[in-house]
Amino acid sequence: MRHDRFLEIVSSLIFLVTFFEGRHLIDESTLSVMRTFQFFILLFIQSNLFSQLAPIKVSVTDFNKNPLVGEQILFVEKTSNQIVKGVSNENGEFSVKLPKGHYQIRLKSVGEAQDYSEIEIPELPANAAYQEMWMEVMISEATSFTLDNLNFASGSSTILKSSYSELGELIAYLKLKPHTKIEIAGHTDSDGDDSSNLTLSQRRADAVKKYLVQNGISSSRLVAKGYGEMYPIASNDSETGKALNRRTEIRIN
Repeated sequence: MRHDRFLEIVSSLIFLVTFFEGRHLIDESTLSVMRTFQFFILLFIQSNLFSQLAPIKVSVTDFNKNPLVGEQILFVEKTSNQIVKGVSNENGEFSVKLPKGHYQIRLKSVGEAQDYSEIEIPELPANAAYQEMWMEVMISEATSFTLDNLNFASGSSTILKSSYSELGELIAYLKLKPHTKIEIAGHTDSDGDDSSNLTLSQRRADAVKKYLVQNGISSSRLVAKGYGEMYPIASNDSETGKALNRRTEIRIN
C-alpha cells in the first residue's frame, strides 16, 4: 500500500472516532476500544514520520576546538527554502532532524547570514531509516560588526523605526550569549566641527545602550562610546564615503 494512501485511511479512521465520540452514537466500552486504537495509530504515524528525518548532531567550535555557546546555525533547503535552525548549548552542541533535500548551511548572527557549507540528505530507499550523523562546524567568533541597518534622524540621536528589526537581532544575539559584553561605538562623518560630532556620536551610542537595556539586556554588559569623526573607514570627500563613516559598531569584549 502506498504511504500517502495509508495516511488517508488512517485520517478517515481518526475522523470516525472523533465523530462518534462527539455525538454519543456508540456505547462507552466500544468508544474506549476505539480511543485506544486511535492512540496507537497516532503513535505509529509519529514514529513513521520521524523515521523520514535524518538526525544530525552538530558541534560548534573555534579553530582551537573550544566550544562556542549561542551560535545560530541555519539549514536552508535550496528548493523549498525551508529553514531548520539550531543553537549551540553550553557544550557547543545541538541536534536537528532534516528531511531529504540539499541544504545550504549558514551562520546567523546580526544582519545577513553568512554561507558556510552545504549538506545533502539523500532520499531513503524503502524500509530504511537514517542513522545519526555527526557534523563539526568550526568558525572564528566575531570580534566586531557594524549595524548596517541602524539609522538615526538627521543630526539627532533619535533611533528610526526602520532600525528596530536589526536591534531586535542584536538583542536576541546578546540573550543567546549571556556572558558576552560589548562596546557600542558611535561614529560620524566629518561634516560639522569635531566637538559637535563627538557629542553626537556619544548621544547615539547612549541611545542604543538605552534601547538594549529597555529590552532586557543588563547595563553591566554594555559600554557606550562615541568617537566622532576620528576613525573614518572611507573618504569623506563623497556622499557615499560619508554614509559609510556614519555608523554604529559593536565591539565584543
